[in-house]
Amino acid sequence: MIEDFTEAIEINPKYANAYNNRGAAKISLSDFKGAIEDFTKAIEINPKFVNAYFSRGIAKNSLNDQNGACIDWTTASQLCFSPADNWIKKYCK
Repeated sequence: MIEDFTEAIEINPKYANAYNNRGAAKISLSDFKGAIEDFTKAIEINPKFVNAYFSRGIAKNSLNDQNGACIDWTTASQLCFSPADNWIKKYCK
């Protein structure tokens, strides 16, 4: 699966969804640093990519970066992604 997303990125390096999906696949493999890199790239391509902010927050939280996670979830919430609100309530002070 990761190989498929990598191939899509090679074909179109500006394909934010491929970075986001590869990041999600990396989370499932506990490659949180790699996931953060992919979500960050997706956000660079599309600064309003709400799912990438939310998922990057999850990856950062998994690496005990609470501040970074809360910043990403807050951004997702500000972009009207209401599921982020639950994570903010649970993990952010």
